[in-house]
Amino acid sequence: MSDSIENPTTQEIKLQQDILELKTIRVFSGTFNVSGQDVTESLSPWLQCDYDIDIYAIGFQELDLSVEAYLVYDGTRESNWTTAVLQALGDKADNYWKIMSKQLIGMLLIVLVKKVHAPYVKEIKSDCVGVGLMGMMGNKGGVAIRFRFYDSYLCFVNCHLAADPNGLERRNQDYLDICQRITFPINMSEGYSSLYGWVGDYIPPYAKNAVAGMGGMVGISGNTSTAPNDNKVGAGQVMPIFDNDHLIWMGDLNYRIDMLSEPEVKSMLEGNKTKLLLKFDQYDFGTNEWDTSEKKRTPAWTDRILWRSQDNEWCKLLRYKSHMKIALSDHKPVSAIFELKIKICVRDDWIILKDNMYEQHTEVNNIPTNLIQEREENAE
Repeated sequence: MSDSIENPTTQEIKLQQDILELKTIRVFSGTFNVSGQDVTESLSPWLQCDYDIDIYAIGFQELDLSVEAYLVYDGTRESNWTTAVLQALGDKADNYWKIMSKQLIGMLLIVLVKKVHAPYVKEIKSDCVGVGLMGMMGNKGGVAIRFRFYDSYLCFVNCHLAADPNGLERRNQDYLDICQRITFPINMSEGYSSLYGWVGDYIPPYAKNAVAGMGGMVGISGNTSTAPNDNKVGAGQVMPIFDNDHLIWMGDLNYRIDMLSEPEVKSMLEGNKTKLLLKFDQYDFGTNEWDTSEKKRTPAWTDRILWRSQDNEWCKLLRYKSHMKIALSDHKPVSAIFELKIKICVRDDWIILKDNMYEQHTEVNNIPTNLIQEREENAE
């Protein structure tokens, strides 16, 4: 920079640099299979916490078990549970904006964002897929909401997988179907906000593959494979759920405890032998932080919250627990609180003129004052 200023050419020189700032936020994610019950008690023991939460993502399953729910959409239950969520937040509810809710039969996903962040929430998209009866019906499946938050992309998925205790292969297939079929449209004519760039024609190499329909999918075993996805939406194209800075996946996954009887499972739980019990878990990624709920059948970690970030250091789990005080369902709600790093990209345009003068043009989302001062000092 200094050399250019001291020895300018007769041509105007433009130097451009993108600066990445990281902002820390806290996200509350919760999942609850309500077993078709109405709201009969407060959700405060589940949703209230001591952390200052920037985003709430709340997923419900089995909101409506009636036959009519498959034929005609009735927003009454969605409205009732949304109201219950806001009431559970108490005085804090006025600080939040519901950016979107998405329902598929009995599955409902609600995303609330602090109003102070509202100007930085953009490109809100949603999708849902049914994977139940005939591989299509919405008694099982997933709903998802994706949006740009400052200069990061967040995606929340709420799902309900096959319930048969012996249906491991069916659950795995449900998961893969949700991964492949949930997509988010991108209207290229409006400019695409890339994960590591700016609105316009710059798209990073790996995102180009995703836009072209070759996004990487993460399998049950944790292996990444490249599977074609030829979905097109209108004149635009689509992004799969894994092309985000942060993905949080919640729901009633229905993975069970294999090869042990109900008395054996309960005995191990009473003896606090969860690490040993996890060796019999059908799901590959069991951890001793997942709490079980007491059921009318063999206890299992059916209700879970999973997460994946582009950079592991940008996601920290602060708390993970089930909430045993809420008794309206045979499931118990589960919550996870994350500390996420969110990108704020600052574009500095420095224009150096032939007479040793320069102009500074800055495009920002929240550029720190000290950064501007530092640049000015370096340029002098």
